[in-house]
Amino acid sequence: MAEEIITRQELVDAKIDAKDLGECVHGNETGIVIPRLGIPYPTLPAAVQKVIEIGGFEPFPTEAQLLASTPTVSPKAAKALDTKKIWYWGKYSEDETADSWHDTGRSELDQANDFTKQRIDLKPLNEHEFAIQDSLGNLAFGIQKDGSSEIPKLLAGDSLTEKKNVGIYAQAWTDKNGNIAVGIRKDGSVIIPKLIDSDNSSVSTSTKKLSIIESDTIMHIGDSMTASYYCVQDKSYVSQLSQLSPFRHINYGVTSTDLLEMQSRIINDLSVFNATLKSMKPRYLFIASYVNDRNYANVNIAYYQENMRRLIDVALSHGIQPVLTGYFVLNSTLHQAVKSIADEYRIPVVWSDVLNKQIGFYEGATLFHEWHAGTRTNGLFFLPMLEYINQQKAMRTLKIYRKRSTFTPSSDADLLFKDVIDKSNKWKEISVGHFSLQHEYKYDELDTLTSEDILWKENQDEYAKLADKQEISFNDYALIEMSFDAFQQHLQFIEISLMTNGATQLFVRDNLAASSELIRGLPSDAEYQAKWNKPRGAWRSINSANGKISIGKEQITNAMVANKLFLLIKGNFTLSDISVNYSATKYESHLPTLNKPREHLGSELLAQPLLGTAGQLLSWTVGGTVNTLVPIDLPKCPRKPDQNVSIDGVVTLTSTNYVQQSISFPASEEVRTFKVVAWARYFPKAFLDRTNPTYSGYDASQVVDRSVAGAIPPINKDTFDAQEIMLETWTGNDHPSNNGAFQKDFVSLMWRPVNFYIEVQPYETVLSIRLNALSGQVQLAKCSIKEVI
Repeated sequence: MAEEIITRQELVDAKIDAKDLGECVHGNETGIVIPRLGIPYPTLPAAVQKVIEIGGFEPFPTEAQLLASTPTVSPKAAKALDTKKIWYWGKYSEDETADSWHDTGRSELDQANDFTKQRIDLKPLNEHEFAIQDSLGNLAFGIQKDGSSEIPKLLAGDSLTEKKNVGIYAQAWTDKNGNIAVGIRKDGSVIIPKLIDSDNSSVSTSTKKLSIIESDTIMHIGDSMTASYYCVQDKSYVSQLSQLSPFRHINYGVTSTDLLEMQSRIINDLSVFNATLKSMKPRYLFIASYVNDRNYANVNIAYYQENMRRLIDVALSHGIQPVLTGYFVLNSTLHQAVKSIADEYRIPVVWSDVLNKQIGFYEGATLFHEWHAGTRTNGLFFLPMLEYINQQKAMRTLKIYRKRSTFTPSSDADLLFKDVIDKSNKWKEISVGHFSLQHEYKYDELDTLTSEDILWKENQDEYAKLADKQEISFNDYALIEMSFDAFQQHLQFIEISLMTNGATQLFVRDNLAASSELIRGLPSDAEYQAKWNKPRGAWRSINSANGKISIGKEQITNAMVANKLFLLIKGNFTLSDISVNYSATKYESHLPTLNKPREHLGSELLAQPLLGTAGQLLSWTVGGTVNTLVPIDLPKCPRKPDQNVSIDGVVTLTSTNYVQQSISFPASEEVRTFKVVAWARYFPKAFLDRTNPTYSGYDASQVVDRSVAGAIPPINKDTFDAQEIMLETWTGNDHPSNNGAFQKDFVSLMWRPVNFYIEVQPYETVLSIRLNALSGQVQLAKCSIKEVI
């Protein structure tokens, strides 16, 4: 394309065509455009004026009513609102002796639109070779060096696949189906949805739709572990994943089923929590199955592998990326059996069994665990899955949240957030389908449940309800999180359609709001101290018309955060439908990644990785008051380094209580990378009946006795059960007066290896680390530092 030469005559022709186009849209003295090619046609203002002169369009609810009417003015035009067709009253030919209704067919506006589409066909050329300016010097029309034409106020927008309400336009013309053909927005810009500005698709706009169904989702197919049962409401592993990951998650688990039954579930399009794979069209299918497959695996592991292949093939036939899960009770041989299938298909696999081995191996009934994973132990599934999911690029997602009842904002600004953990502390996602305990107060006593406790509550998927246009309620606030497969510089417009009942106020997050700007000054300045670590931006009020929120290109920069847009709805209301139409000149691709390659690590560099006894803690520098603690679930805690033996104890960290240690190493002329692994968890006190002999001997400081009247469970459906651990690092032994470099990550109810990577410059020989909680309390079991080689 770069070698084509644009002749002077072509530029002259383009100038004439641009002039004709400007007259078409803005009008001229005669009201008629005489084009370089083709026949003359009226300008848009002239066409509109003609309609006004003859009385304007008279609307009729139905076409039958229109045809039954007899106008008093001739000629006249009228529109049937049911068919969206425009009819002409008068005489079409000299043969007609009386006025009658005539189907108008294609209007002058349609002809103008056709001409415009035919003429905007210059080949791509990057800076302007030719330009027409208005009286103020603004660009009205330009030809760039790549040959593409630029008309700043002519917006290529929505396709004619979605009906538009003229309420968002100052004036609009529709086709026979009621779709916008040409619209004039209140800012004066013209929308011609089907106008393609180039034959190069990389710069042509097209419209996409984002909805509950038409978005990137992850479906989980499995057995009772996936369906859940033994947890507090909204604490299933699928619910936890959906809260913490950028994707929406769908539960497709059914109790007592194996791989072959899961295959049949998909083939026969069976509904689970009002969802099927075919209807939801997920991007990924996570497969977690083994226990009910033992009838095959115990005879021949090859049977288990072949049944897995069948399910994988079904997923691939639907164009869905399968992801295998190493079930948490697999032994080493079965682990390899799953890995070999993943290698064969070149598909990802996540390892619940590895995490389970590293913390003592949950298998039968024990504290916090039935045999099924419970509220505290379903991290066996969601933590390894989340590590893989966070490697993926979420592009087209739609997620909905309620304000947590545990969070009370002093103003709307408090509902802003910095990251996923901050967001999760303030916002709870609407329910994902799952089962939960009927007697929730026994969530920590899973090892002593009686037959009377084996009662479940089915929690419907609220996204599936919205997909069926059923109402879900909000008492005060809702947060709508939308992500797009396009970035703000390429997005042309966004239109959000909401179906709500109740008075609401609407806001978008404006990350560029002047109120959040920090002016350079001194670190001690009051304004800096008040704002430096607060969430960016502000909630900017936005209007809607007939349930539609229109965000034009000039507003998108302020409304977007990377490829995300956040809509805040304030009020007591119900929501029954939501969808988003958007248009971009360029869309991004999103290909799944495989697992990270295994790292080669050097030997342990910490003099003492453990800190659970007074003697072990002597090897650490301690800040504040750090005491050791023997957990009540010690057998299911992290292992000592390279031994299948539980640690001796843990320490509890706070924002002011920390542990610190330094390592030394030979100088090198290369940048060196060190991996720090901190095994940590968040441990709200256990909720146990201390009159039960099974629990009476446990350390009272780690237990809330539920037998005491008025005892409140530390975990419920509204709590967000996570904290953050902070790592501070610096080179040398002495702590810098201006502090070191900080990193943080979350910890959950299940022990988790939190990984940090530290780089040091050439010739450094000492690295120091300090660990503490960002807020609240975090239990730390052990720590490791190894060089990545």
